[in-house]
Amino acid sequence: MKKRILYAILIMGIACVVTSSVYSLNGQQDNIYSQKSNNVEVGVSPVHIYGMGPVPSNVKIEVTIQGQDNFSHVDILFSGNGHLSEAGNYSFTPRPFFTTYVSLPPDNSGNGGVLDVQVNNNTIQVPITVTGTYLNLLAEGLLYLGIGLICAFFLLQKFSLSRTWLLIPVYLFLSVFYGQRYDMYFLLSSGFRVIFGTSPYIPSANLLPGLQWTYPPGYIPWSYLVDKLYLLFHGFPGVSNTTLNFIGTEYGQPYGAWRSLAGFNLIVLYFLLKIPMVAAFFWTHHVLKKLSGSYNQKLWLINPLVVIVAVLWGQLDILAVAFMLQALLSYRSGYSGRAVLFASIGAAFKIFPALLIPFFVLTSKNKVRTSAGVLPVLFLVIAIYEFTGGITSSVYGLLFARSIPTFAGIFVSNGLTWQVMLPYLGIKSFPSLFLYFFVPAYLVLTVVSVMKKVRIEDYAILMFMLFFLSYNFVNPQYLIWVIPLMVITSREKWARNLSLLGLVFMILTYSYTYFMNPQISWHYSGSMVGQLEALKVYFLGSGATRAVIGLCSTILFAYMAFKLVRHEFFTSGNPPST
Repeated sequence: MKKRILYAILIMGIACVVTSSVYSLNGQQDNIYSQKSNNVEVGVSPVHIYGMGPVPSNVKIEVTIQGQDNFSHVDILFSGNGHLSEAGNYSFTPRPFFTTYVSLPPDNSGNGGVLDVQVNNNTIQVPITVTGTYLNLLAEGLLYLGIGLICAFFLLQKFSLSRTWLLIPVYLFLSVFYGQRYDMYFLLSSGFRVIFGTSPYIPSANLLPGLQWTYPPGYIPWSYLVDKLYLLFHGFPGVSNTTLNFIGTEYGQPYGAWRSLAGFNLIVLYFLLKIPMVAAFFWTHHVLKKLSGSYNQKLWLINPLVVIVAVLWGQLDILAVAFMLQALLSYRSGYSGRAVLFASIGAAFKIFPALLIPFFVLTSKNKVRTSAGVLPVLFLVIAIYEFTGGITSSVYGLLFARSIPTFAGIFVSNGLTWQVMLPYLGIKSFPSLFLYFFVPAYLVLTVVSVMKKVRIEDYAILMFMLFFLSYNFVNPQYLIWVIPLMVITSREKWARNLSLLGLVFMILTYSYTYFMNPQISWHYSGSMVGQLEALKVYFLGSGATRAVIGLCSTILFAYMAFKLVRHEFFTSGNPPST
């Protein structure tokens, strides 16, 4: 009976999310007003606002202006209920592109009105309407009720599936409707850059700064193949380096790069681009069974955080995780050379599996032969770089982008780290703890771990915890690096806690509609749910929320690192209690 109730909860949760998603749909031509006048084009979205009470006056209306000639001043007025008020007045260095966000005045928000956008002696009037309804709140409520029910199923239900293949078509189907649209832009566009003879790694006349590929090059061949097939069977004669360069990138809008994908069949492309990620997700499950005998499958197969990162977002991390676990399986079987080979392949997608290679080498009998496992992948990576860009400048760009904690000379941080507090304290410059703390600690602890004969899984968890404590970007997808390691070492509570931590961060600080495929929700802040999600991010995704989550994350990472250090280096016996 309990099992039936829990599965009924899961079905209800899915139904709630699906129903809410219907009110999240927003096509490229939906809820937008676009007009061109005298070589100046103005786009405004949303122009139809839903809600009651204070909601309409808090909805952020995006105003985008693009001109053939430069302009240096924009004035935005709002008229409604017989009143005229200023919504925004901006002066800047001459440019052909500008984006800002405005809101309706509180006293006029219930009836709407007209936005007057004035630029270069042109005035473009944009009608704004307001529909008083509670349907948006109902749809938003269903979304989080559904997420809560799905999480309840994950926490309460014992899950074991002998026919894992039944989930493959389900997850492939889901993969086409969601994605991290900024990252998906790079997965898609990088193959086209190579096709058009442009290095995707280094900014150039054909590649705007901020749009370069800053990961290892392992995924580029798949992107190239997918884009080649797309051009062969679908065709898209308008695509070029120029059309892939979103002009807003030059003016502080790098995360809008995905907007240059207008005209692509993103349903097909999302499906093709994510095939390796879905395959890696299920291969990881297969290896986990081998490494642990039998494991609590819900911690991987239906773990909401893992499914979101690997299947829905399509992050490269899952490819590296799959090869990292394959490396652990080889190492446990006595094949250190193979372990180095598989860890090297994983590092060709995301660098973190490379942290295990010195441990594999130092604990092997034939260190030279074991080290040689790196060579095939090294030669392959060099070949990919040479074919798609150029080895020297590409590697330099990768190392610089991943080790220096600044963007345009200003310290930046994000995610599950205490360092997110620093910018709000007025700190614009901060040393790289990754370089000055993690690297020395990693070298020392690697030697000590080998001498102490620490288990490779415990060593890996400890290294990743120290990385999380010192790196200025700890995105929630990084947590799937350690979740399978915790499963292998019977630290299920740790795995659950990290999964819930990542989910809380996503729910509070990310917009659900942003992660929908742009083809079905282009203006992700334009739909009923999208407007409330934008408000949620504006209020809950603030510095205070991020600082609290970052601090709590740091405490959790430090606790886990402390438990590992105390057990592995100062005591002996069973794994530390979770």
